Amino acid sequence: MRKVAKLRRKLSAWVIVAILFLLALILISLNLTQTHLESASLTNSAQVRPTYMSNISTGKINIHPKSQSLSSTSVSSSTSTTQGVSSTTSTTSAPVVTSVPSTTSTSPTSSTSTSTTVNQGNVASEPMKDLGIQPATLTQSEWDSLLNLAQSAGVNVISFDLNWAAYEPNGPQPANEWTNLDAFVNDVISRHLMIRIQLVGMPDWARSAGEPSNSTAPWLAPSTPSELSSWSNFVSRVASHFGSKVTYYEIWNEENEQSFFSQGPNPSEYANLLEASYVSIKAAAPSAQVVFGGTSRNDVGFVSAVYSAINSQFPSLAVSDHHFFDILGVHPYSGDRAPNAVLSSWVYQDQWGTMDENYTGFILLHNLMAANGEGYKHIYITEFGYNTVAWNSFGPVSDSLRASYLTQAFSLAANTGYVDAISWYYFYPTAWNPSSWTLLQGSYPNWQQTQTFQALVNVPG
Repeated sequence: MRKVAKLRRKLSAWVIVAILFLLALILISLNLTQTHLESASLTNSAQVRPTYMSNISTGKINIHPKSQSLSSTSVSSSTSTTQGVSSTTSTTSAPVVTSVPSTTSTSPTSSTSTSTTVNQGNVASEPMKDLGIQPATLTQSEWDSLLNLAQSAGVNVISFDLNWAAYEPNGPQPANEWTNLDAFVNDVISRHLMIRIQLVGMPDWARSAGEPSNSTAPWLAPSTPSELSSWSNFVSRVASHFGSKVTYYEIWNEENEQSFFSQGPNPSEYANLLEASYVSIKAAAPSAQVVFGGTSRNDVGFVSAVYSAINSQFPSLAVSDHHFFDILGVHPYSGDRAPNAVLSSWVYQDQWGTMDENYTGFILLHNLMAANGEGYKHIYITEFGYNTVAWNSFGPVSDSLRASYLTQAFSLAANTGYVDAISWYYFYPTAWNPSSWTLLQGSYPNWQQTQTFQALVNVPG
C-alpha cells in the first residue's frame, strides 16, 4: 500500500508539472499571436494612409485653385440641353471642370461632343468686376457720379476705348481730349481702381494711299508696313504717357468680325497688329498686361488661326514672347439663353474652324491655349450682357431674369479658376450703348439702378 501511495504522489507531481508546462506554452503562443497582429496592423495602416498624406509626401498638393490645371474629358453627344451644375470632388479641393471637349491641336476639329458641365461645387475666387466709362463725352462731375456707383458695386477695373483717330486726328500729337483723359485716369487711380484701355482706330493721316477714309471705314485696322509703324509709335506714346497707371491694354475689338475689322477678318493681319502692340507696350510699360482683343463669341477657330500665323510669321519670337499676349479676351454672348444653357446646335464649323456660341464655350479657348503650351494664361471676358428688348433673332430678357443671369455668369466663370474679370455690357446709356443693355437707366444726376445692377452689387468681390 505504501508503494501505491508513493506512486500516486509521483504521478500527481508529474501531472502538475505537465499542466504548468502546457499553460506556459499557451501563454507564449498568445503573446506571439498578439505581437504578429500588432505588426500586421502597423503595416496595413502604412499602406492605406489618406490620399492627402500621399500628396503631401510626394509634393503634389496644390493650394491655390489657379495653380491647379483643370481636367477635361470627352462627353457624350447632345442635341439640345440646358444644363445645371454638377458637383465633383477633388482631393486638393481645387475646382475641376469635367465633361469638356478637349482641344488636342492648334487646329480645331469637328466634334459632336458639345455638352459642357461646369463644376459649381467648389467656387474659386470670383472674377473681378469691370465696368466701362467713356470720359471723352463726360464732365468730371458726371464721371465722378459713375465712379461712385461703380465703387458701391465693388468694381475693380474701369475700362474705356482710346480711339487713335479721335485722339490724334491731325498727326502724332494728342488733341484737347488728352488733358481730359489725364484727369479721368488720375481720378480712377486715386480711388485705387485698375484701368483697362482698349486701343482701336486709325486716323486718315496714318492710312496708306488708296485706303478708305476714317469716316467711311472707322474700323479699318493698320495692316501695311507704314501703318503698322505709325501704330507702333502711337501705342508707345500711350504706354509711355500712362506708365504704370494702366494695368491692361486690349488690342482692338472683335477682330473676327467684318463690322469691326473693315478689311475683313484676317488672322495674319491681326497677328501683325498684336505683335506690334505687344512689343511697344512691353518696351514702354513692362508691367502692363496685353489682352488679346475680345473676339465676338468663342471663336476657337479664329484664335487658333492667329496662333498658327504668329508661329509662321514670327518663328523665333512666338514662344519666347508668349505669342504676344498675356490674357485672352473674349465676348461670349449667348443671345437670350442662360449662361449655363449648352446647345450642341450652337457649336459649329465656320471658315476658321470651331465656333461655340454657348457662354461656357470659353473653356474651349482655354484648352486651345493649353494645347499651345500656354495653359497658364487666363481669360478676360471684356464684354458680356443681355438686351431687355428683342434684337436680331433673340427675344428680350427681362431685367429680373437678366439679374439672375449675371449672378450665374460670374459663378460659372469663378469655378474655372482662370477667368480674371468680367466686363458687363454696358454700365450706363451712351450714344453707342442703348439703355436696353445697361445697368443704369436715365442720366446724370438722376441715375436709376436696375435689378441687374443690384445683382452685380451682390456678387462676392
